[in-house]
Amino acid sequence: MAPDVGNMTLVPGKEDISVRSSVRAWYALAVLIVAVIFGFIDRQIIVLVVEPIKRDLTLSDLQIGAINGLGPALFAVIAGYPLAWLADRVDRRWLLIACILFWSAATAARSFAGDFGELMIFTIGIAVGEAVLTPITYSLIPDLFRGKRRELANLIFFGAVVTGVGIALMLGGAALATVESVRPLLPEGLRQLAGWRIAFLLVALPGLLVALAVIPVPAGRAPRPASAPQSLVASKSLSRYLRAEWRTVGPIFAASGLYAFAFGALSLWLPAAIIRELGASAQAVGVNYGLTFTIAAALGVICAIALAGFWRRAAGEAHILRALWVMITAALLPILALSLVATPTYAYLLTGVSVTLLICGNAYSPTMLQNLSPPLLRARVGAVSMILYAAFGACGPMVIGFLSDGAGAGLMPIVATVSAAAFAGAALLFRLAEKPYVRTVRALAVSAPPGH
Repeated sequence: MAPDVGNMTLVPGKEDISVRSSVRAWYALAVLIVAVIFGFIDRQIIVLVVEPIKRDLTLSDLQIGAINGLGPALFAVIAGYPLAWLADRVDRRWLLIACILFWSAATAARSFAGDFGELMIFTIGIAVGEAVLTPITYSLIPDLFRGKRRELANLIFFGAVVTGVGIALMLGGAALATVESVRPLLPEGLRQLAGWRIAFLLVALPGLLVALAVIPVPAGRAPRPASAPQSLVASKSLSRYLRAEWRTVGPIFAASGLYAFAFGALSLWLPAAIIRELGASAQAVGVNYGLTFTIAAALGVICAIALAGFWRRAAGEAHILRALWVMITAALLPILALSLVATPTYAYLLTGVSVTLLICGNAYSPTMLQNLSPPLLRARVGAVSMILYAAFGACGPMVIGFLSDGAGAGLMPIVATVSAAAFAGAALLFRLAEKPYVRTVRALAVSAPPGH
């Protein structure tokens, strides 16, 4: 097993002992999970209303791909690092509260978009608001939990992230189903809005409650190591750290980017392909695809927990990378088989198998990232990872939209083929990164202050 190098505490003293792994720590994790799920709802509901938005705003598939992908990701890239820089220095609660309120307001504003430009601007607002959520969470978990509890907390949060996509689709489908029953309760000026516009308003409303729930979360700033000021673990310069460890972080970040490209293309366009080519309704896809994705993601996390000992015995300190590339490779066949489906049922089945395998490997990635990160750089390393993940993930939907507009082939074969090719590249890079990863983790463990 990789050395546990990411266990610096929030503020040295009695508060650390009482907070770590306490009720407040688990409460903090629960609130972060809720914030992630509602963030997913605000982001994912547009997947279920692609067709009416295209019709009402006269958009192309390429424009839809840009709204769901590259445009918002570019601004999330710009905002992500400065926000992570703040997260390494200030009370994370207030930064998180501000971001939740910002993306909720942007979701509500999207209800009144009149053209492609306005819809893009408001979607960018959602992406910018959500940019800090994952870096804050993965930098905070090592401050609250130690050793095996850190791994468990990472797996729980990761499980919430991956099942959150499916939960978001199910809740989004439920929001669409309740639009007409809610319409008479709205102010007169809002009753004439299209159903997709009312749905955006509905999913934005819980943001205020989620923001209020963040207030009791334990406050914390970046740790201050007591010794080894020149060591790798005490590094304060992100650029110096990345230059020193480029043989490790380069292939791992590139592999994560290809994974994001493929996963973004698959998760954002597959529901649309089922609706467009297999004759399913948006509400049915929201519920059935969402349920399939949620169950598969949960099974993937459960399998990851069950197989953790096996991977440690098989690959030692490289077990995380080994699990990633083996399980991604196993998922390639069911992904490619999606191009042959003729009914929604088979699409859901193959989706379930592929997502279970992908999540079973990727569930270990948060611990991998923490193991690679000096404590003073956790949020920023996490931000760089998420920036690259978001940028590559945004390119996936846009590439699919471009190919769909220009090719004679159906949408489903394009989604399956492009996703499988990107996943294969990710598996290869994770395989090549095994030895450099072990070397970096050992260097961090050696330079860590005593007791950490």
